[in-house]
Amino acid sequence: MHAARSKMEIKKISIEETSGKPTLNVKKKLLYLAVCDPGLEVTGATVRMGAFVKHLGQFYDVTLINMTGSGYRVAPEIEERYHDRQSRLGVTQRIQVEFSSPGYFLFSPTLCRYADRFLKSGAFACLFVDYGLAAIYGTLFARRYGIPMVYSSHNIEYQKYLEQFPLPAS
Repeated sequence: MHAARSKMEIKKISIEETSGKPTLNVKKKLLYLAVCDPGLEVTGATVRMGAFVKHLGQFYDVTLINMTGSGYRVAPEIEERYHDRQSRLGVTQRIQVEFSSPGYFLFSPTLCRYADRFLKSGAFACLFVDYGLAAIYGTLFARRYGIPMVYSSHNIEYQKYLEQFPLPAS
């Protein structure tokens, strides 16, 4: 539903002075895949995600594919408050997939289909996956396309794994 209105393509090119000669510096492309909306600042997680996207946009051409909402369907009046979020995030392209509980907690074929279409082009230098189920998608795509992947777990999930697999005593 949001995909058609959310697409925006802009080529970001900067000219840098080096030894008195201008050189063209085209940013590498990064695909950011998230199961929440980084522009919807309704939880600590989405605020952090938005900050990541904005920061990464300074160094990469970011294509953002995300599920709407924040782990739940957000009321339309709250969504409306953040209607300009694409411009605030500074992404080159954006695709939004409608929130669904099965898509968020189990599997989202639509999210995967969009990511797969973009990654087939081979134009991306890196895949950044954010939160929960996005790690599964990222692992699948990193292996399929031989692309480096970074996973962000919100700085909390690591505690669960440390309890399951304690580090050896020094």
